[in-house]
Amino acid sequence: MAFWSRQRVESQQAAEKLVEPYLAEHIEQNAYALGVAPEYAITTPDGGGAKRTAAVGEHITIPPGQFALLLTEEIVCVPASAMAFISVKAQFKLRGLINVSGFHVDPGFRGRLKFAVYNAGSIPFDLKPGQRLFLIWYAELDQPTTGLYDGRHQGQDGITAEDVMSIRGIVVSAAAISSRVCTIEETLKSKVSAIEKTLAEEVRRLDGKIDTHQNWSRPLLTTIFVAILLLLWNVVVKPWSDGPPRNSIASQVTTPVPPSTAADGGADRR
Repeated sequence: MAFWSRQRVESQQAAEKLVEPYLAEHIEQNAYALGVAPEYAITTPDGGGAKRTAAVGEHITIPPGQFALLLTEEIVCVPASAMAFISVKAQFKLRGLINVSGFHVDPGFRGRLKFAVYNAGSIPFDLKPGQRLFLIWYAELDQPTTGLYDGRHQGQDGITAEDVMSIRGIVVSAAAISSRVCTIEETLKSKVSAIEKTLAEEVRRLDGKIDTHQNWSRPLLTTIFVAILLLLWNVVVKPWSDGPPRNSIASQVTTPVPPSTAADGGADRR
C-alpha cells in the first residue's frame, strides 16, 4: 500500500472528483485539508445535546470537557482502488481537540465526513466555519476492491437526530470534575465562614452577659464581705481587745472572816 503523492491526488481529482468543492491551494504536501461546515451538534453539561448551525460571522464553540459532531464542507469520494485516512490537524490537537471517531474512509464511500471531537483542554475551543481543520490522505490498494462501502453513512450530507441522540449523556471529564470540586470547595468555605460568624456573635453575647453579671455581682460581694468583717470585729476582735468584763464572777468572790478571838475568850467559863 502506497500513499498518493500530490501529483496523484491532482490527477485523480481531475478524473474522479475526489473532493467537491475542490481548490488546489488546499493540498498540503500529499493531503487535502478539509474545512468545517457551519452545521454541528454539541453536548451540554446537563447531559443534553442539540444540533446547531453557526450564522455568518459566528464561531463554533466547544466548552471544556464537551463533545461535538462536526461536518466537513466538502463531499468526499474514495475510489475502489484506494482507501483514505483522516485526522485532525496537529495544531488543533495540541490545543486539546481530540478526534474520537473513525480514522479511515472505506473504498466506495461518497458523502460528507462526520468527526466526533472532544475538547480535552481547559478553555473553550472556537472554530470558524470554513476553517481547514481535517486532513485526508489517499492510499493505493494492490488492486480495485469489490468490497465497496454500502453502509448507512453512504451519501450522508448533514447531522441527523440520531447523531444528536448518540452524543447525549453526562460527560465525566477532568474539567467538569475540577469545576465540581471548586463549587464544593466554595460551598464549604461559605458554610465555614457562616459558622465562624455565628460563633463570634455567640462569644460576644456571652462576653456581654459576663460583663453584666460582674457589674451587679461585684458590689454585692463587696457588701457581703464588709458585713462579714464587721460581724467578726464585733463578735471576736473587739471583745478580746477590751479585756474581761468588770462585773466578772471573780470580782464577786469574798474572803471569809475568821471568828473573833474575843468572843472565844468570853465564852470560856471555868
